[in-house]
Amino acid sequence: NCVFSGNRCTFGGGAGYIFTAQATFTDCTFDSNEGGSYGGAFDTNNVTSTFTRCVFRNNGAVRAGAVETYGAGNTTYVNCLFTGNRSTGSGGGAALWIGVSSSVVTARNCTFSAHVATSVAGGVNTTSGGTLNAANCIFWANTGPGGTTVANQVNAGGDTNSVSWSVVQGGFAGTGNTSTNPLFTNAAGGDYTLGAASPAIDAGSNSLVPAGTTVDLAGLPRFVNVPGVTDTGSG
Repeated sequence: NCVFSGNRCTFGGGAGYIFTAQATFTDCTFDSNEGGSYGGAFDTNNVTSTFTRCVFRNNGAVRAGAVETYGAGNTTYVNCLFTGNRSTGSGGGAALWIGVSSSVVTARNCTFSAHVATSVAGGVNTTSGGTLNAANCIFWANTGPGGTTVANQVNAGGDTNSVSWSVVQGGFAGTGNTSTNPLFTNAAGGDYTLGAASPAIDAGSNSLVPAGTTVDLAGLPRFVNVPGVTDTGSG
């Protein structure tokens, strides 16, 4: 239940630098932090870290506007929102940068939207030695060279991206994925909940929600059936 806002550093991790350690953050907001070269909010190196129901907003760095997972790092995000983060250098990854020595990021029920990169991957940039495993996520309106291309949503810049049961602007190969506008309630006003007509309603995979997850980012029940919407998801 903490807010990290307006912090800055010259190397990496405007809100925090996590090195060969373990860290857990729950119901926290990371807003308008500046990470210097790497990771506007966090630079993580050879660590296991978990972020649950966290918001990453308006952070910036040369590489990895919000969070960098580096050097055999293992980072998990559940029910998190990433929006308005920016990468200003050649490394890209305005939301996430993943790479080096089998670094792995797992994302479940997260939204990545309205990021800006000056070089590559307005959303997630996975480079050599990195892996993204995402499900029940939304990658939308992230921009970089060429606009809102698929590569500016999720970019495999040298390694592996696995995305399923997710909304990816421009389309992305994977089970249950769609490229249809998720129809946020009011993205311009910062409300990324799903509007009543959103195709993302009842479209995820229940089995891919981490065990023990009962509520969403707003603290409301994670599993809700909307009777008037045809179920396109699994479970």
